[in-house]
Amino acid sequence: MARVRAFWHHVVRGYSYEICGECGRPVEQVWLTDNQLWQDVMGHEGGLLCIPCFDAELEDRGLLVRWKPVVEGRATRP
Repeated sequence: MARVRAFWHHVVRGYSYEICGECGRPVEQVWLTDNQLWQDVMGHEGGLLCIPCFDAELEDRGLLVRWKPVVEGRATRP
């Protein structure tokens, strides 16, 4: 099903950004995790997951993640 969703988003909708490798939906938020946690969850260094799929993978392992916002710069408006 993920491949069908990814195809629909890329080809039909013309969405040209990141697509989750698990569910096939657009990754709508930019997010980072440390390499060790990613490897623990994914089992390798590559790939791309949306936040809900990453959270689901953690929950399947009995883990809970706490997301916290961090300001890394100021947006400039025209």
